[in-house]
Formats: sequence, structure tokens, C-alpha cells
Amino acid sequence: MTHQPQLEGVLPAPLSGVRPVGPAVPGGVPDAQCRGARRLTAGDWDRWYERGGGWPRVVSDAEAERFCRFVGPVPGGSAVDLGCGTGHWARQLAAWGMSVRGYDWAGEAIRQATCRSTGTTTQFQTLDLDRQPVPGIRPGSVDLVTCRFAIAYLDWARLVADVGRRLAWNGTFFVLTRIDEPGALVHDHHRGVDRQQLDQLADGWAQHHVHRIGSRVSALVLRRYTG
Repeated sequence: MTHQPQLEGVLPAPLSGVRPVGPAVPGGVPDAQCRGARRLTAGDWDRWYERGGGWPRVVSDAEAERFCRFVGPVPGGSAVDLGCGTGHWARQLAAWGMSVRGYDWAGEAIRQATCRSTGTTTQFQTLDLDRQPVPGIRPGSVDLVTCRFAIAYLDWARLVADVGRRLAWNGTFFVLTRIDEPGALVHDHHRGVDRQQLDQLADGWAQHHVHRIGSRVSALVLRRYTG
């Protein structure tokens, strides 16, 4: 079945301004939280969104085309978008016919996402994904979980286990992330993972595939979590 993307625009280049951030440690907690590169607070993210941040602001043609080719939305199905920001991807999933819940730590991002979403198929809520489980969703009930440019900021081990419990047996966990070299210079709000860390994210999944989206962006498609 072919899905025609309804796009919001093209992916902009990342902003300038860099600082050193090391790789994530095995087990899930980003090195930025462990070896001196500060862990961003909810207030940091609120100020970022208040200034018009939130890269990437749109869904690229390449991202939408590859998502439809390798995953595909589930019209009438349920989706959860983790680290949803201002809701661009959640609205894209809703345009493809899915019912979407978006969660983000930044209250300002959730406020903007709610204001920009006019339909009844998207809901947004503030949530600390490192410390709180996704609420109100029965285990084994979600068709699709996505995490777009947010995985580098999260406790992977905790998140993956929670996602695995929520997904239906034939559900999909779709992770889109920047790919950085170990020890690369990156902007506070533009962190990524390296190739080894991308492989670590696939631990515990019976099916896992990596798809290149751009020169520094890859998608990880995970199915059937075995723990």
C-alpha cells in the first residue's frame, strides 16, 4: 500500500554555535548528563522554544518518504510521539489518519503544539520521560511509538523498556536521530548519537533496521521487543 506524504516543508540546516558533548554511556544515560556537559532542564527547553527554537521545525520530504516506505502509518491506529516538541511530527501522523499522543518535558513546547493543532486526533501533555512512565496507555495497545531527534537526551534503558511494554506485538518503535562522531562538537539543542550507540539501542528487539535519511541523520526501526 502506498501512502502519499502530506508535508509541512523541508528540513532546515542546524543552527550555528557549538560546544563539546561526549557520547552516551552504555546502558542509556547520555554522556552529556554524566561527564560535564550539562543536562538541559525544562526551563532551558522552555527558553529555547520561546526564542523560536525547536529544530527541526518541519518534516522533510526524505523523512516522510522513507517512513512511508519502511514503516508506514496505520490509518485508524494509535501512535505515541516521545519528545514531540511543538508537534510537527505528531500532526504529520494525524494527517496520515492516526490518533496521536505527544509528550515533551518542555511546557512551552506543549503549549505551542496544542495551539497549532486544531483536530481531535492529537493530544499533547508535559511529561518527564526519564522519570515518569507514559500515562493512560494499556500495555500492548500502541501501534506506533516515535522519537524524533530526542533520543540523545533520554535514559535509553528506561525508555526502551517502557516503549516495549506499550507496543502491540506487531507495533513499531521509530527513532530518528542525528549521527555524530564520538566527541563531536554539537549545539546544546542539536545532540545526536554515534553509530555504536545506535546499535546499542537495538538491543532487546527481535527486528531492527537502520535507514539513512541524510548525511547526518538516520532512522532506526525496531519491532518485537523481547527485553
